[in-house]
Amino acid sequence: GTHEFGALGKVIGEKMGGLQGKKLPFIRGIDQASVEELKSLCASLATYGGAAMFHMEGITPEAGLVALSLEAIPVSRQELERSIESLNDPDAEIDFISLGCPHLSIREIQRLAELLRGRQVRREFWITTSRAVKAIADRAGYSQVIEASGAKFAVDTCCVVAPIRGRFNTLLTDSAKACYYAYSKNKFKTVYKSFDEVVQEAL
Repeated sequence: GTHEFGALGKVIGEKMGGLQGKKLPFIRGIDQASVEELKSLCASLATYGGAAMFHMEGITPEAGLVALSLEAIPVSRQELERSIESLNDPDAEIDFISLGCPHLSIREIQRLAELLRGRQVRREFWITTSRAVKAIADRAGYSQVIEASGAKFAVDTCCVVAPIRGRFNTLLTDSAKACYYAYSKNKFKTVYKSFDEVVQEAL
């Protein structure tokens, strides 16, 4: 899921921090990845490793054209799980939930509408996306379903830059990037779960 790709970006980004000079990650061992999963990886890799680009064997279109000078750095399943655990505060009491860092795609908004249809959220729940995607969601009827649940859209912005410091204590999200900024910028505790788990917690 997207949160695992976010955790992978965190692991790779932190490993890159220990390397000399500028490095371009060439990722092997992933058989398939959705646009949403790659979006999550990109955001996390840039946040934790300062990398603006990567290649993924068999996935990104130019990966086969790269002249390789590889320094192999293995990433284990245990490292991935530790990365997820590092973003979870076991004593946190969630009072703020956010999806959309990076902005949600129309497919993610469709999934959100499916999960929220006819139900009510019980905590402050923000969804961030672009104005263009929100317009598509409006026409498809997804926005109305989501807003009827009590969740709120924030369009063309992000919780990273929103003035929310002091308003909340603990962020629940599926975004490793959001966790980084929630703690470093706003001093929030964080809880990190999959997309569907975040929605279930909101309910």
